[in-house]
Amino acid sequence: MKQALSIITIFAASTLIVFAHGRAFFEFAPDDSQSLHPASVQIPSQPFYPTNDFVGGVDVWVENQGTPGTASFGLRDEANNLLASQTVTIPSIAPTYGGTRFHIDFDNQVQVQNNVLYKLRIVTTMPEFQLHYSTQFQVLQHNAQTSPYYAVEPALLGSASQNFAFKFALWETQENTPPVISSATTSSVSIGV
Repeated sequence: MKQALSIITIFAASTLIVFAHGRAFFEFAPDDSQSLHPASVQIPSQPFYPTNDFVGGVDVWVENQGTPGTASFGLRDEANNLLASQTVTIPSIAPTYGGTRFHIDFDNQVQVQNNVLYKLRIVTTMPEFQLHYSTQFQVLQHNAQTSPYYAVEPALLGSASQNFAFKFALWETQENTPPVISSATTSSVSIGV
């Protein structure tokens, strides 16, 4: 009985640790992907329309066969204003099929709007660091449901639009305010008896 109780306690504690980190509310991460070296191209960025009202962190799929180094991740609005940024140390990460998911938390959550274009911009000089990307085209079986990739725009290298998108996920770390529903209308209909 004691052993079962301790296993349940460990499981509950690990669940709380995971959820204290926040939750991913959007993910573009197809299994099939390629990679590129950001240090050898113009500064990469990933434009997107958020599907939530706050962004507190991001995931990107990476590999780094070289020595550890730093990379800066910045969240920018459509006017290119920096809203949040974080410089993180990227350890050596062996290549895997599809890349390894790497999480970055911003210091504060950023309030965003779903009809405004935002960009995740990645800056690094690490020669062996690679970002994974995938095509935005979907091949579906005759009765398969499509995925909601409408929020993902083509990746940018400098200001040049590409024919792919970087693999990424958006996180919300905590909900501070209840959702606000705007543009809602109602009408009263009476049926005469």
